[in-house]
Amino acid sequence: MAEIVSSQGFINIDQNDVDSFKANVGDIDAEKVSGKIEEIGVMLDNAISSIIERNDSKQVKGLLFVIRLPQDNCFMENINDIHEVIDKLGEELECKWGISTMDNLQDDQFELIVVIGF
Repeated sequence: MAEIVSSQGFINIDQNDVDSFKANVGDIDAEKVSGKIEEIGVMLDNAISSIIERNDSKQVKGLLFVIRLPQDNCFMENINDIHEVIDKLGEELECKWGISTMDNLQDDQFELIVVIGF
């Protein structure tokens, strides 16, 4: 999370991030959700819980997620909500994440792709 505070622009997930994530886990499962930006923490928490339940509560080894926002939309006030969700999973969890834009989203909407490695 500190990376977003010290960086300008978007933090991207690239192929190297995906490859290293996959190399450190056995199984993966994913979920895509969307909603209003002010609900992003709840939606992330719900997506993570749903994936874990689907996988019989296996031990989570890694979390990778991408947030897609409308063009020119800043949501710094919601970063704390995301940080709280990630903190609940534990410090030893590998977490990779990124932010990108998506032209066809309304100003107050987001799309979230969540991948968990077990």
